Parts: sequence; C-alpha cells; structure tokens
Amino acid sequence: MLSACLCLQGCSTTKCLSEGQYRLDDVDVVVTDPDGSFQKSSVQQFIRQKPNSSFLGLNPLVSMYNWGGKFFTKIGEEPVVYSASSTESSRMAMQRHLAYLGYYDAQVEGKATTSGKLAKVRYEITLGERLHIDSVLFDIPKGGEFEEEFMADLPNVTLRPGTVL
Repeated sequence: MLSACLCLQGCSTTKCLSEGQYRLDDVDVVVTDPDGSFQKSSVQQFIRQKPNSSFLGLNPLVSMYNWGGKFFTKIGEEPVVYSASSTESSRMAMQRHLAYLGYYDAQVEGKATTSGKLAKVRYEITLGERLHIDSVLFDIPKGGEFEEEFMADLPNVTLRPGTVL
C-alpha cells in the first residue's frame, strides 16, 4: 500500500494546472482571542475552498485524476485550484458571522502564499470585545389592553440586559 502511494505521489499533482494557477495545498485559521473562549471551528463552515484530501501528506487521488482517462478521472480527485475571489468571499462570510455573534470590531484577513505551483491560505482573525446589551427599556402606552397583553408576554421576551448584541 505504501509503495503504491509513493508511486502515485511520484506523478505531479500540479501538472494539469495552467500558467498562473496554483493547487490549494493548505488552509489555516488563526484566531487572536483575548479571553480564549472562541472556537475556531465555528468559522470553518464559511471557508469556500478546501484543499484536496491527503493521506500521510500525499495526494494520491489528485495524482490519479491527473493521469487522465475516464476511469482515473472518475476515481481520482480534481485538484482544487486556488481562487483569490473565493478567499475574499470566505473572509467576508466570516466577518458577517462574527458580527452576528457580537464581535462587531472583529478583523478577518485572508492571506495567500505560493511556493512553486502550490498555494496556502491563512485566515487571521482578531476578535476584539463582544458587545452586550446594557439595559432594556420598553416604552409602551399606559393602561389598556395592549399593556396587559405585553406585560403578560414579557417573560417570553429574549431581549435582556447581558444578551449579546
């Protein structure tokens, strides 16, 4: 099995790329979190491009795909070609998600580096402070049926001091 993998890896995983194209080799997310409670897995779903699967650091399925032919392209895996626009879309989606979580001042940067025909993307997230609701004031008309119904429903209201904004 190992010899088969080494044989497959001997074939370039980038040979079918055009000039100026790079195979996405790695994606990394680094989070700067002051309190250390943020789980970076919560933003993984917003990464549009994922690198090809690998086995012991090798990409045998990409190599098989590059061999060509109907059989090999069917069982192989097409190389993921790095896209700057996908990196930017991912960055913006992460930024929106962080704002939804209350990190309005969060900064997300997507940086790509290339080596040969391979690209690596690193998302650097700086969270900052989460914003919380300080106080809640309801201005409702006094007296009448509306006030009674509102006050009866008040325990069901989820907007409370301390809630993430």
